[in-house]
Amino acid sequence: MLHDNRAEWRKKLGNVMEGHIMHWVIGTLVVANAAILGLETFQDPAEWQRSWLYIINDIIILIFAIEISLKIIALGKEFFKDGWHVFDFLVVFVSILPLREGLEAIRSLRVLRLLALIEFSPKLRHIVRALWHSIPGVINVAFILVLLYYSASIMAVFFFRAEGVPGFENLGQSMMTLFQVLTGDNWSHILYELQRVFPYAWIFFYVYYVMMVFVVLNLFIGVVVNALQTAERELFLDGKSEHDQIREDLSQIKRELSYIKRKLK
Repeated sequence: MLHDNRAEWRKKLGNVMEGHIMHWVIGTLVVANAAILGLETFQDPAEWQRSWLYIINDIIILIFAIEISLKIIALGKEFFKDGWHVFDFLVVFVSILPLREGLEAIRSLRVLRLLALIEFSPKLRHIVRALWHSIPGVINVAFILVLLYYSASIMAVFFFRAEGVPGFENLGQSMMTLFQVLTGDNWSHILYELQRVFPYAWIFFYVYYVMMVFVVLNLFIGVVVNALQTAERELFLDGKSEHDQIREDLSQIKRELSYIKRKLK
């Protein structure tokens, strides 16, 4: 009997902590905490302003700690199976650590709790989930990008290493120069300087730029866009009512039965 009462009490507590009202309260405090961190970045605030900011900040951190504690009590081990809950726990834990002087800047990581606002929006959750699922594809594309970048850097050293031509003395310098080209930061000036010594340098640079920017980098975009489209479809299906889903299933069954009848005839 006691166990049942305790389970019922924890269930009610969990419903309160995961309810819309609590979400709005915590979300408001998260935004307020981020605003306070922004105000602390201004130089030389008045002493009374600094004191009030510290007091309000400590109160908010205390509320965050109480919120996390109540969630752990209500959900038990299930709390640590949710990635957002673990993220909140780590951010709050870092915020309340008694850090030594010089390490207090680590507490500024609590501004990352702004990301917890994503949890309140189904669309944002689907986008983050889509980005997470796109990581394997992004890693594969990144591997191709690194291979091409490294190969091009070595080739550039052997092609353009000459006296009086800066930027290609060794592999490190070549990688820095080609990265500048990749970002589009005044890369035409690099090309013009090279063409004074190597008139056909434009061939290498044009091929490199087209391969890296218009092909490989667009693969990144393609992987991410495909993941986002998948998330949109999942969100659309999740948003359908059970009645709509049953009606679609019945329509599909009717079409299949009609097809079977035509085949039998």
